[in-house]
Amino acid sequence: MDAWLKASTNWGNLIGQVGFGILGDKLGRKKMYGVELIIMIVCTIGSALAAPMKNGWSILVILSIWRFVLGIGIGGDYPMSAVITSEFANVRYRGMMLSAVFAMQGIGI
Repeated sequence: MDAWLKASTNWGNLIGQVGFGILGDKLGRKKMYGVELIIMIVCTIGSALAAPMKNGWSILVILSIWRFVLGIGIGGDYPMSAVITSEFANVRYRGMMLSAVFAMQGIGI
């Protein structure tokens, strides 16, 4: 069960990158950026408030579910943040801002 908890965010990340990449092209990047932001906020709060359920699901199962969906939101944020930055940044500062976006992803911001 511990392995599911550790891997759930990574699997969600994979699905989120592919899914939000396709949806961003079809439905609009700004709209999908808002959707993935809402997913990340709700799932972060859900992870923080997770507790075992009365039907027998342990805290690890609940956290794995929240973290999987959170991973989908995080996966959507990786490609969307770079594209949104490159589309709306001033030409003069575009390279610097894109470098900052990719540098911050490495440290988790």
